[in-house]
Amino acid sequence: MAKSYPSKHNNSGIWNMSDVATAVSNNDWCSGHRAVYGGGNVDPGAVSNVMDYVSIVSLGDAADFGDLSTARKRLGAVASFTRACFGGGDTGSSTNVVDYVTTGSTGDAADFGDLTQARRFLHSSGNSSVRGLFAGGQTSGTTNVTTIDYITMATTGDAIDFGDISATLTDHEGVSSPTRGVMAGGYNYSPADNYVNMIDYVEIASTGNAIDFGDLSSLRFNKGAASSHTRGVWGGGSVPSKTSLIEYVTIPSKGNAINFGDLSTVRSYSSGVSNGKRAVFGGGSMTSPASLYQNTMDYIALSSAGDATDFGDLSVGRHAIGATSNGHGGLGL
Repeated sequence: MAKSYPSKHNNSGIWNMSDVATAVSNNDWCSGHRAVYGGGNVDPGAVSNVMDYVSIVSLGDAADFGDLSTARKRLGAVASFTRACFGGGDTGSSTNVVDYVTTGSTGDAADFGDLTQARRFLHSSGNSSVRGLFAGGQTSGTTNVTTIDYITMATTGDAIDFGDISATLTDHEGVSSPTRGVMAGGYNYSPADNYVNMIDYVEIASTGNAIDFGDLSSLRFNKGAASSHTRGVWGGGSVPSKTSLIEYVTIPSKGNAINFGDLSTVRSYSSGVSNGKRAVFGGGSMTSPASLYQNTMDYIALSSAGDATDFGDLSVGRHAIGATSNGHGGLGL
């Protein structure tokens, strides 16, 4: 029977790369991974602490996982093979909270530590099996930042400065290979309506500032993002009108994004997860009425291009969710 992830680890609590490589070569590591969706906005605008989960390899509705330590939206999320961490977000004001869950079980989140500064509208810019990165965001009002923080997921503790993204942006969603984090698009409140199509990347194992990767096909923010260990995809978002567009890049190389297909519905603020083979986009908000948040989940096969297909439903319609999985592309090698 295929394993859902490698069963051995070294004394530091970090997975042995030889075990991970064996699981990848045997095609075992994608066989049953779990995605966790945390927080978000729910109608009529209340902030949620709800966490849902799904098994990415099968289709069906999300089930209750537990609760975040604080209700919040617009938060970042990263994960190792065993642990999912949710950082920052908007509780009504920006927060620096990082909390975590053990993905193989269910239960409420526990305290992990703090980001280097309180901020919302931030996202993961990269995530290997060891290290998770949180990039950019907004500290308060309309003050955006370039900060990238990182945490070592096998331990608990406060985040450490990694470097900077190339512009003061929010809502620039990231995808990962095991070595590289790639973040795309975004929004800068100053000057007003300054949407961008740029794509940056960092090497996750080192520290330093982000470097140019290429461009999206259009100015876009508020996208869902997911990846295999070679391909990153972004679905939906605002351009500034909402879209169903899915685009992809080849993460080990550099270049502009290429059309992949469309989500099942036009929406922004959906959240993407993957098991390395399949990407699932959950939640988001429709074009009209603007307050109608969706519980829709749809999926694509990452290895081929095409439109998304129905997966199931979240427990409640919401957007601006933090989402991750214990089988995403950053864990592929």
